[in-house]
Amino acid sequence: MKIFQRIIQFRPECSLEGAAKVADIVGYMNSSTDFTWYGWQVIAGAPVGSYGISTRVDNMTDMMAAQPAMFEDEGFVGRVAEMTSMYADPAQDWIMSPIAGSENMPSEPSEFLVNTINRSTYDKVSRGIDLSQQFCSMVSGIAGTPSAGLMSTLGEGGVTFALLLYYDSIAQYEERQNPEVWSMVGDSPLQAEAQEVFDAAATWQTLTRRIAWWNTGMRSSVAFPPTPETPAHIELAEELGYQTAWVYDTPALQLDVWMTLALAAERTDRIRLGPGVLIPSLRHPMVTASAIATLVDLVGEDRVIIGAGTGFTGRRAMGQKPLKWTDFPEMIHQIQALLRGETIRYDGELISMLHWDGQA
Repeated sequence: MKIFQRIIQFRPECSLEGAAKVADIVGYMNSSTDFTWYGWQVIAGAPVGSYGISTRVDNMTDMMAAQPAMFEDEGFVGRVAEMTSMYADPAQDWIMSPIAGSENMPSEPSEFLVNTINRSTYDKVSRGIDLSQQFCSMVSGIAGTPSAGLMSTLGEGGVTFALLLYYDSIAQYEERQNPEVWSMVGDSPLQAEAQEVFDAAATWQTLTRRIAWWNTGMRSSVAFPPTPETPAHIELAEELGYQTAWVYDTPALQLDVWMTLALAAERTDRIRLGPGVLIPSLRHPMVTASAIATLVDLVGEDRVIIGAGTGFTGRRAMGQKPLKWTDFPEMIHQIQALLRGETIRYDGELISMLHWDGQA
């Protein structure tokens, strides 16, 4: 396993906006690549505006193979360009390999992370690896904190070592990072040996908070009534990591579902959009098919999802009973057939979508 991390330093005036940019690009990469990405904000131990983006990969070959597609993705390239314009310094990429405590690493990175960076010369690599392993055992034994050691031979200053400590909450961090624990660590013979192996002037420790991630076990959806504010709310839902936004279809009570979805399409890049739920009897099947085709043209087939229902609310609001389930399938099949380019019979006449190529 390898851990890839990009260290980012935003200009101070961009530090708050930087958090949203990191969350946005992490969400985008999680929806468009096969890797699981995480976003981090340094809350102590580094200049204001310090952030990180990381992922775990089985090997670098797979990651390098995925890069050409990422560089051709306009959504990814555009986001990188926006972030780069806010940098105080060029970003720095790290590729590190676990050398200690890999069995302690959570399957999902914890909420808070303490990262201690040390450097040594190449002639002290073996001692550095041995110390990392002993430090992991000591820290886990004293405070019960899961820990792992990483190493990279890339970059300036010789070999870089990282000691990661995982915490589920800031309260857990405060409980375990107390003076008693630090005195035990500081008085340990390992600490004295570490000063012989590592460059004290290059030691760096940060407390980092996870601000963006991808829960591979769950996909989140959100539903909205079609109001003037809904397109902006859907844009925010995308920034927060929701995968799907549904919009109600109740024209007697709210605005038009399809116009609302079209406005949301212009403000978003990856969230799936659709009526939740479409009532097929409210419109001619050709009108519905054309509306679906329009949304597909705006955002692409992969981002359109259609839910359909009998109209318990939408039809009741107009004084009508919900559709019978026995009539419902035929209405759906008519819309599907039109979208496939087929001819159907409706009100005694044959109809089909006559759009020019590229229009549906």
